[in-house]
Amino acid sequence: MFQRMNLPPAATEVITIAAFCFALSIFVAFAWRAVRMRRSDITRLAQMPFETATPESRHEPKSDSSSR
Repeated sequence: MFQRMNLPPAATEVITIAAFCFALSIFVAFAWRAVRMRRSDITRLAQMPFETATPESRHEPKSDSSSR
């Protein structure tokens, strides 16, 4: 089903460096946008409510005193 690609070592180095640069550029773009955000936008985003309530975890024990 899957076959191994036999690439020369130089090609694998170039592909690895290109993938790293691509991921780094995305991270830098998000960081730059966050740093350049206006104070009013930060306040507005901090005040946004969740659309739905966060559901309870099924794994946490209930703190009901009647279960004792």
